[in-house]
Amino acid sequence: MADQTSDKPNMEDGVTATTTMDAAAGAPPAPGPDYLALTRQAMEHSESFLTAHQRKTWERSLDHFRSQHPTGSKYLSDAYKGRSRLFRPKTRSTVRKQEAACAAAFFSTQDVVNIAAVDDSDPQQLASAEVTSALVNYRLTKTIPWFLVLQGAYQTAQIHGICVSKQYWQYEERPAGPPEVMTDPLTGTPILDENGQPALHQPMEIAKDRPWIDLRPPENVRIHEGCDWLDPVNSSPFLIDMVPMYVGAVKERMDSGEWMQAGDPLLASVRVDETSSIRQKRQGYDPYDADGSMETIQDHELVWVYENFQHIGGQDLHWWSLGDVALLTEPRPVEEVYKHAKKLGRPFAIGYGTLEAFNVYPTAKVAMLHDLQVAANDIENLRLDNVKLTMQPRTRVRSGAQVDLQQVSAGAPGSVVLTKDPAGDVVYDRPPDVTSSAYAEQDRLNVDFDELAGSFSAGSVQTNRRMNETVGGMALLSNSANSLVEYDLRVFSETWVEPVLRQLVHLEQAYETDLTVLALAGKQAQVWQRYSMDPTVDDLLSADLTITVNVGIGNTDPSQRLQKFMFAMQSLMQLAGGIGQMLGPQALQSPGFEAIAKEIFGAAGYKDGSRFLALQGPQGQEDPRLQQAAQMLQMAQQQIAQLQQQLQSKQMDAQARLQQEGLRQQATTQREVMKMQGQMQLQDAKARSDLIRATHDTLAERVLAPQPMVPRGPMAPGFGVGGLM
Repeated sequence: MADQTSDKPNMEDGVTATTTMDAAAGAPPAPGPDYLALTRQAMEHSESFLTAHQRKTWERSLDHFRSQHPTGSKYLSDAYKGRSRLFRPKTRSTVRKQEAACAAAFFSTQDVVNIAAVDDSDPQQLASAEVTSALVNYRLTKTIPWFLVLQGAYQTAQIHGICVSKQYWQYEERPAGPPEVMTDPLTGTPILDENGQPALHQPMEIAKDRPWIDLRPPENVRIHEGCDWLDPVNSSPFLIDMVPMYVGAVKERMDSGEWMQAGDPLLASVRVDETSSIRQKRQGYDPYDADGSMETIQDHELVWVYENFQHIGGQDLHWWSLGDVALLTEPRPVEEVYKHAKKLGRPFAIGYGTLEAFNVYPTAKVAMLHDLQVAANDIENLRLDNVKLTMQPRTRVRSGAQVDLQQVSAGAPGSVVLTKDPAGDVVYDRPPDVTSSAYAEQDRLNVDFDELAGSFSAGSVQTNRRMNETVGGMALLSNSANSLVEYDLRVFSETWVEPVLRQLVHLEQAYETDLTVLALAGKQAQVWQRYSMDPTVDDLLSADLTITVNVGIGNTDPSQRLQKFMFAMQSLMQLAGGIGQMLGPQALQSPGFEAIAKEIFGAAGYKDGSRFLALQGPQGQEDPRLQQAAQMLQMAQQQIAQLQQQLQSKQMDAQARLQQEGLRQQATTQREVMKMQGQMQLQDAKARSDLIRATHDTLAERVLAPQPMVPRGPMAPGFGVGGLM
């Protein structure tokens, strides 16, 4: 801000400035902003907006998520004490399905993020991309509870409409053993302090040295509601992060000199909770509530510490304050406090669960389902009341009748009730049974609920009888629900996941000094072997990189995801084979083929298929891996051709051998047949000869045999002396 010559306070930026004396010039005081007043004004503005527009909606959404009737519901009144007050957990079921789809989409592959070089022709950037990718994936799987953070952020976005996180580097030291005497490095003699005693030095060791992602409750991060919805973090004139800290931790920072000193009265004055209602709805109790003395405070109690970011005089300044009562640090530019903020701005990321153009606080999905959830509860409870009254009806007792009311109200089986007029003294009021319209209305509400939520449930299947009679109808219902879920995942990925990982990459570039982790990442990426270089740590992590999250449309169903991936790979391999045969292997290394591959994987649901390819190398040359693969492919093709020729020759030899063997077997068979025919002819001739010989012998025996004597007498007609005439 420019120097002011007037003694009036500076009203620039709508704040009141304090005045300080310029001792060197002895001139009128130079104005300086009252930073506590700025904090107080920003908090008052954000608190009034939060109370008027968001607090009630967030509390109601949290109640529905926890399957509880919200504050002010008729079911919490005295009139409904004896009636059914069930809460159908439709909202919780929907959020759980969304979380399951999120886990399936983001954690289906081993690598969480894919990092590529901006300039593919620069080997330094290629090496940096490989190492940074391995480094970030190592941090996300080993040191950061990425699964819990991401699932918690997605759940928060479903309930509140937004999710907020802070990305920073955690570095802490702790004492390593007892203090040691300081010695002169040249002489080895002890160094004495001002009292003549040996100076002591406390050796320290590193306790934490890692990047960290801190998921923040939306009500604890205050921004201006009129900021740019495309970049609310950096476009808001102020951003205040309300951090609950233990008094002991605050005093440790004060004693170490990191923060300014503040007494117990100031600490006690900022332990009053300002947003306990939302936390009570979220957790069922208020862990930050304190009811101690206003003058003293214990180390285990919690106080509010504000981290302030505000645009003042063309700069984005940062300071810590104890609530709005005391400064803990002097204001400094954000770039001096957070090195990675030079390119990305404030170290926060705000993501959306649903999109509403020009609205920083969009309507959450749970809030959208509020009316349908209330209607479902009403129908369920009314129907249940009717069923209860049908099974155990209301009892009407005539006024003045001598009836044991306690026995009547108990309704125990086998009990006896004394009455003078059984027909008139006690009458049971039994309502009509539940009609089918109650169940039909519930089915329609289930369909509307699932359609708005983008979920596919058994209730929808039972209601759409015509659709679920076929497998195709079931697939249509499932695909329609999956498309909405995948759209929500894309919104969440674009607005929160990628900005968070982009800040994580810049954190690694600015703060990473763990040589063990760097060596492990370099070994995994094989930078030195593949690029023939041994860069320094600063050079290796300082290149411009492009970050892509490994999630895409179509990734909520594992079978569909695998089917689409296999279809994309098969299509790419078929095209690669045809292009390679027509244009040669060099065509597979051109940017045109890379564009074709990206188009195929984009149609399959992947945001970018480049992580499956490595077509270009340093300085416009082919990737060594691709060259080696092409050489191996060419050698394999040559070997295949040789094997095919050998196979053809062997097939011809086999056919010739088969023909020769066939001819030989045919000749052998013919010889055997002729031999058998000759033997049969010989046997036939022998049989005929034997028959003729036997016939001849028989006739000869008859001729030569002696005839018997016949007595003489009259001869019969036709016979002579010698026999037959």
